This record gives sequence, structure tokens and C-alpha cells, in this order.
Amino acid sequence: MLAGGIGARFGGETPKLLIELAGKPLIYYPLRTALSLGLFDEIVVVSIDRIVDPVKEMVASLRDVSEEFIGDVKFQPSGNTRSQSVENGLSVVQHRKVVIHDADRPLTSRDLFRTVLDEARPGTGIVPVISPLDSVLKESEAGRPPEYLSRSEVFLVQTPQAFYTSELRMARELIRNRLNRFSDDGSIYVSGGYRVEMVPGERTNMKLTYPADMRLLEAYLEELSDDAG
Repeated sequence: MLAGGIGARFGGETPKLLIELAGKPLIYYPLRTALSLGLFDEIVVVSIDRIVDPVKEMVASLRDVSEEFIGDVKFQPSGNTRSQSVENGLSVVQHRKVVIHDADRPLTSRDLFRTVLDEARPGTGIVPVISPLDSVLKESEAGRPPEYLSRSEVFLVQTPQAFYTSELRMARELIRNRLNRFSDDGSIYVSGGYRVEMVPGERTNMKLTYPADMRLLEAYLEELSDDAG
């Protein structure tokens, strides 16, 4: 679970993942989901130093109320880039499959975690996607007008994403000198010679990036709570 971002675009003194959503730190929600699934032998939290102790306290409190997770929770330092943070996390993963999730997507459902983990297989990683709501333009060569792309042919990629651990490590090694050019792990995996399959993502699985996003997350959380009730 990637929790290393300081939230530069979000602003403020508090690390983004400790900002409260409905009275709980943002990272509480994906931690609660991961711990309650009973699917993972280990959870690796890759984080900045400032949130390690608060997260350890959360893990302890969540263990008290959940009997599903009996594995180990490990902590690794985050890197200067997302790719380096993934590298640090992968270095201690022992299971044959790995699920990589951005902790600033707090409302990911249990079903989505289950789906990506269950459907990942040798040679094929799984990435969740949603269709864009807005029209999409692609910048063209100099002097040519931008090109509109069909919304039926493009998708927005989310996490969690699942892969066979050894394959993701191999893909990263094969393109070692180009890793920072890629924005997610699925694109690295494909560039390393493997393939990905898409599964339906979730509109509520949004990423907290800007302060205005918090209001939408609060509305989604209320909606999800109403559905669960």
C-alpha cells in the first residue's frame, strides 16, 4: 500500500493521508478494507516517517475488531518517486502475487480488491478502469490540430492492480533506466513484455488530489454507508 505522498497539490501542513474524512484519517479506510478481507498473507505499507506511528496505532486498533487478518503488516520507507516507493515495497514482498494500491484512494471496495487478486494469472496483470466522462483530446504534432479520441476507446486507470510478483520485478528490471517515465505499474508490466486485462473500476474509487476532492469523497462515503445500511 503506497502511502508515501506528502500531498503537495493538496497543500497544508498535515500529511495528506492523515487528513480526516468523516472523523477518520484518510489511510484508515483502505487499511480497514485490506485488513478485513482475509485475503492477504502480508500487507506492506510504504510511507513517510511522519505517518508510521499513527498507522501502527490504526493497525493495532483494527486488529482488535477484525479476526480476518492474521498475517504480518510491514513498513517500508517511501522513495523520492512513486516508482522508488514501489521498489521499496516489492523488496520485502514474499507472496507469489502482489496487489499494489494507492492509499489516497480510500473508498476502494472489498469486491474490487478480490477481483484483481483472483483474476491475476501468470503473464497477465489486472488493472481496474473507468470510462472518462469528459471528451478527450490528444495533442498532435506541431502545426496540426489536436485530435479528439473516442471515449469508447480510452479508459482511466485506477488501483488496486495485481500481478505475479516475480513478473513485475522482472518487468521493472528490464526497463530499469526508464522506470520514472511510467505513471502506474500496469504500464511498466506491459513495457516489460507482459499483458494486462481490464476489469471494471469504481467511480467511488477516486483519488484525493485537491482540497475540492474531499467534498466529493465525503458524499461518496455517505452514499456507500447508506447502501451498506
